[in-house]
Amino acid sequence: MNERLHAALAAILSALLLAPPAGAALASDTAAETAAPLARVMWIVLAIWLALGAFLFKIDRGLSRLEKKIDER
Repeated sequence: MNERLHAALAAILSALLLAPPAGAALASDTAAETAAPLARVMWIVLAIWLALGAFLFKIDRGLSRLEKKIDER
């Protein structure tokens, strides 16, 4: 009797722990639908920041060269 009770409890616990929660399919569908556009926006924002950083770096190099030319005169 004790072994059957342990087996039944183990089966119930494993079913509860391994089964996805109710409504998980709906949540994952909506999460997948919102994750793709969000990732796209994040990549675009990252590209903008990198382009801005490269632009500022280029301007800084140009200004440094101009300052050197002015100091040489």
